[in-house]
Amino acid sequence: MRKGNVTEAKALGAEVAAEERAAKATGTFKNADLYKMHTYNEAIRRTAGSYVLFPGDTPMNSTKKGGNRFERYHEVVPGVGAFALKPPTDKDTPPAGLPQLAEFVGELLRHHSSRFTQSYRINDLTHGMLEEAPAVYTTHHSIQETAALPLATAIMGYVQAEKRELFKKGNGNTGPFFYCRATDEEGHPLTLDISAAQGALFVGWGGGHAGPYRTTDWMGRVTSCRLVGKQTIFRETGVEPTSDTVHYLLFKLEDVSPFAPRDISELVKARNGVGKGGRYRTFQAKFKEVFVLPPPAVEVG
Repeated sequence: MRKGNVTEAKALGAEVAAEERAAKATGTFKNADLYKMHTYNEAIRRTAGSYVLFPGDTPMNSTKKGGNRFERYHEVVPGVGAFALKPPTDKDTPPAGLPQLAEFVGELLRHHSSRFTQSYRINDLTHGMLEEAPAVYTTHHSIQETAALPLATAIMGYVQAEKRELFKKGNGNTGPFFYCRATDEEGHPLTLDISAAQGALFVGWGGGHAGPYRTTDWMGRVTSCRLVGKQTIFRETGVEPTSDTVHYLLFKLEDVSPFAPRDISELVKARNGVGKGGRYRTFQAKFKEVFVLPPPAVEVG
């Protein structure tokens, strides 16, 4: 060990010892204990919070963030904290600080009984994602690719060849986007679950009227999906739709990434086989349905 490291270690040890003496003298908790609570939070699976109980002199207000409570985000958990419980001199007297601790435990129980909290949403989404078994696909080059979210919703949007780069890169400062008619040429509405669009994957595709139909060489993540008119699309993207449709769906995209093209001819025919005006409709599928399909004989961008 180098001399500098030894000196730093001694200084740190002296600092910890001084903190322990100060804690004993003032009846407060030590930062080292809180650091250990952070360790418990990270090391023990499904731990929502870790808290220190110490024989302090001054009970702290358990309903206020800061001071003795340190939440990671905006809610009571996940977090760490410390609560003073001073042993009484009289056996019939409850410990000082017990009401504050009981109040905090009650807050925890109320929080965990609610399904409308951020932490519940995080846990629910985490469980839903982690229970999915990744899909593994072997390309014609004998290279294995893995889809981590095979059950994620994929918005499959028909993209004309001349608009692929526009949708991929955006128009100036707009960022990537995609728009389509909310109905097909015969007036049939799209069968899209718009509520599931935000956070879904977007995969573009194209091809002639008789096929074959192939995906583009990129995919993105949908950040929003809105029912809009022509003027809104022009105002937000600088592109004016040429069809006479009144209503459109406007998708804003992020995280555009390469995607090896797939031949989705059978998938398109199965989903858009109603009416001659339905062949180019935007539809949705599970990403696994697209991911495991073979690439075309000649890959296109």
